[in-house]
Amino acid sequence: MNRKLILLLSGALLLIVAAALFFLFPRRITLVVDGQPQTLHSTALTVGAALEQAGIPQNPQDIVQPAPATWLRPGMEIQILRAHRIWIEDAPGQPPIEIISTAHLPTEWLTQANITLTAQDVLLLNGQAISPQEPLPPQPSYLLQVRRAVPLTLQIGEEQNRIQSSAETLATALWQAGVQLAPADRLSLPSDTALNQALVVRLQRAVPLTITIQGQSFQAASAAETIGQALAENGFPLLGLDYSIPDAAAPLPEDGQIRIVRVREEITLQQKLLPYGKQYVADPNTELDQRSTVQSGQFGVELARLRLRYEDGQQVASLPEAAWLIRPPIDEQIGYGTQVVVRTLETPSGTIEYWRAVNVYITSYSPCGQGNRSFCNDITASGMTLRYGILAVNESWYGWMVGQQLYIPDYGVGVVADWGYGFSDKYWVDVGYSEDDYVPWSSYRTIYFLTPVPENIPWILP
Repeated sequence: MNRKLILLLSGALLLIVAAALFFLFPRRITLVVDGQPQTLHSTALTVGAALEQAGIPQNPQDIVQPAPATWLRPGMEIQILRAHRIWIEDAPGQPPIEIISTAHLPTEWLTQANITLTAQDVLLLNGQAISPQEPLPPQPSYLLQVRRAVPLTLQIGEEQNRIQSSAETLATALWQAGVQLAPADRLSLPSDTALNQALVVRLQRAVPLTITIQGQSFQAASAAETIGQALAENGFPLLGLDYSIPDAAAPLPEDGQIRIVRVREEITLQQKLLPYGKQYVADPNTELDQRSTVQSGQFGVELARLRLRYEDGQQVASLPEAAWLIRPPIDEQIGYGTQVVVRTLETPSGTIEYWRAVNVYITSYSPCGQGNRSFCNDITASGMTLRYGILAVNESWYGWMVGQQLYIPDYGVGVVADWGYGFSDKYWVDVGYSEDDYVPWSSYRTIYFLTPVPENIPWILP
């Protein structure tokens, strides 16, 4: 073998050994995945083989620089931009738009999905608002929602305000628009109403109220339509028979003054005594002009049910509802005597027999009116001439006593032959005189009815 060939073979062998050493010895490379660098040592020949050797998966959408077929060199830097799967919900009820992108800015994803945001629209990531210009941390997939701003018309009295908002609820939209709500203000829609469509809402501002209960006043506020609603929402409901001034159905008063009247009713039972009457019955066992008790009177008993009404603790009414007769009254029965007893009496004129004695008020009269001779009349109702011994009684006695002889102490015996008006409140007899022997009388005496006993006797003197 000549020397030249030997040299060639030796050189080739050295090259083979050097190549073997080059490919078998691990080379240091820098791998940057989504901006995060790391160091690798690989014996692979190409970029793709080095990534495969390191167990780094590759998706067709990923961007690898240099290309995977590029020969691997020591100290090489390999850049990998991972592709992300993004779902963007742009309209409620519509399927989300799906894209794949290696970008990290949401605004680029929106551009790729042909979605445009207005200044009032909001972009959400997993329900949280994000800025489309802020990059997101790398992850395999993202779910974004676009909350479109909707028009909101707010009416406050005669004033009308238009708001464009992408808030989730009505309350949040008003807060973001600087509309402050007092606790007692009232919205025509619930404050948690979802803002997913155009809304028209009316705001009723609360007015201050002074609520007075049994002399104690409380400050409150309400935007209710009626007094009853305002009281209920402030913790002062009208219970049972309670009422308010003004009426609960009335609108809120301009002066804000409301009074609550607390009302309660009680049912009570009340016993009432019923008076008894008197009955007069003939009693043949009792002497004339005497009285006896035949039957004692007894009060009746009535039970009444009353409804008592109290307002603010004071009784204002007692209303009878029903009554029951527990025991009827029993009249007292008084016996008037019908037994005539004839007695005798010694008098200055001798012994007399009498069958009745009565205490009466006695006056006297004469033909000319007690000495007045300007007019004289001596004719009595019976036709007899007025003189000593003529007696006059009131009209109720005269009809049955005309012709009855009476003995009157200090006067003597006379006969009933005339009548006059007398007195309505007492028994009365007028003793007669002639003008020449007239004596004035004005005193009480017991008079005696002389025998014989008449057939018709009034048992009770009128």
